[in-house]
Amino acid sequence: MNTAELIASRRMTRKLSGVLQQRMELYLSCLTGSFSPVSVLGKYINGQGKANVSNDDLAFNLIQERYSALAAEEPFNLKKPLSAPVNVYSHSPGLYKFSYERVIEDENAELQVFDILSPNRWILGYTGFDLRDFRDQVQQRKAIDGNRLEDYLLHYLLMHQVMESNPKLNTLLSDLNVRVEEVHLDGLGSLPFVMLTAEIDSFLPHDSVLLEVSSVSGTNQFEELINTDSVREQPSRLRVLVEALL
Repeated sequence: MNTAELIASRRMTRKLSGVLQQRMELYLSCLTGSFSPVSVLGKYINGQGKANVSNDDLAFNLIQERYSALAAEEPFNLKKPLSAPVNVYSHSPGLYKFSYERVIEDENAELQVFDILSPNRWILGYTGFDLRDFRDQVQQRKAIDGNRLEDYLLHYLLMHQVMESNPKLNTLLSDLNVRVEEVHLDGLGSLPFVMLTAEIDSFLPHDSVLLEVSSVSGTNQFEELINTDSVREQPSRLRVLVEALL
């Protein structure tokens, strides 16, 4: 990949990534009620009165058990148990860009750490609980925007349990060519996160390209590039299902 091809690919990737995120946010906004923690915890949510949700006793016991186990682990080290009623400060789903580190050895045999941003993957959480703020709070042990570390841990755990308890959401998103999976993120222990992936291919150029770009730009941040051919070739999951019946 030469410089002109790289520049053109990056421009197209940013356009496509923006469209993908807008669509993803539109899907989620139409399904907001299904993502509310009330749909799982019912009467255990503070201020919800007598919300009638089946199996909310079992759901609360499960999240209480999971919260206690995670809170006691590194890097959280929280001692206060989760008790009812649960204080939930956001009921609307939010998308947060997924990124990861890549270590590359340069020509001087020195290791360079790159922060790689994904154009087609997001971590699903709740609005007001930005993933970057969560990471910062774990490192700084300081409340951000009025929310404590306990609140961030609880809200990401709640999203995981909501998705786990409602397989219909997984089916619907899959029909929209969105893959749902459980992941763990570096620096955030064994806390399970929900990742949404738009079903198109993305890739990183050769390491030498990343090193060259870094030497020119002075930054070690880079974004994966979208394979535009995969966009054209990507079949609808619903279409595949129907064709299999014909």
